[in-house]
Amino acid sequence: MESTSLVKVPFDEGEILCIQNGNGEHVVLKPLCERLGIDAQAQQRRIMRATWGRKGAAIMAVPSAGGVQQTFCLHRKRLAMWLATLDANRTRVEVRPYLEALQERAADVLDAYFSGHPTLGPSYEQGLREGQDQARAALSEVMDRLAAAVQRSAPKRYSAPEWAKEAGVHPSTAHRWRQAAGLSGDLSRGQWEALSTTYEPQQDPALIETIVSELRQHPRGLTTEHLAELIDACEADILLCLRAHRDQVEPRPRGRAIWWSAYPQGQELEPIRRVLSGMTGEVTTRAVLEALGQPVHHGTQKQVARALKALGYVPAKTLKSGTQARCYVKRVVN
Repeated sequence: MESTSLVKVPFDEGEILCIQNGNGEHVVLKPLCERLGIDAQAQQRRIMRATWGRKGAAIMAVPSAGGVQQTFCLHRKRLAMWLATLDANRTRVEVRPYLEALQERAADVLDAYFSGHPTLGPSYEQGLREGQDQARAALSEVMDRLAAAVQRSAPKRYSAPEWAKEAGVHPSTAHRWRQAAGLSGDLSRGQWEALSTTYEPQQDPALIETIVSELRQHPRGLTTEHLAELIDACEADILLCLRAHRDQVEPRPRGRAIWWSAYPQGQELEPIRRVLSGMTGEVTTRAVLEALGQPVHHGTQKQVARALKALGYVPAKTLKSGTQARCYVKRVVN
């Protein structure tokens, strides 16, 4: 007599009921139809109308609490074909994920279970995904350790501002060193030390004269970067010249490094002299700057104050209104 056994194949926290005998493994369709909320008798008729269904279908005896019962079964190799005829959009929303899982993985799970790998049957794809995740995590850890080891063995690299801070020079000087060698990006300590001998900022008197001349042509002020573009010089050189000759140029006290030309003597006093000719009584540095169309801040007010003193004005008082504005009056000579 042919041996028949009832097999419950685990699938997604449930099971697929199968009958195994000499003719292979067959899936009992009624429990699946009940789980999906579809009519088992209608599905049986539908399968029997198809050629592939008639070749894979069978009526088999299934033991139950009430005794042995005859039930409609479908060979496991035909299960995927039947599932493909079911439209997930026409099933209830709550069972739709289960139908999609059956369509995607039921055939693989059954094949894995009955091909001699029962340990893969209960959660074949889940175990495969977990194994892949573990492998990726292990590979990522190895790559991180390798990258850390390479970073430790590789010499540290410095950007131009980082090396400027390390060497105690202006960042533009470090940029100039790198530019002179035709290099770019971060460099090692040895490269920076080799480059440091190629250029040193100088206080050139001719450069000082050029800077002052440019500033006189731009009374509203210029940044050191703009100055470097105008006179084709390194910003480090310009800063050294400006700091060494503050009697000729005046820095803005805050914000970006912006430098203005002063009005100490000679023809540079003419713009202020023309403005003062239209003023009577007390004059303020703010009023003079506004008449000249110049920005009003501490640096420019000091410039105007020096010019007023050179033109014979003396301080009268200081007004407290936002930016300090000092009042001047014309000196009376007896």
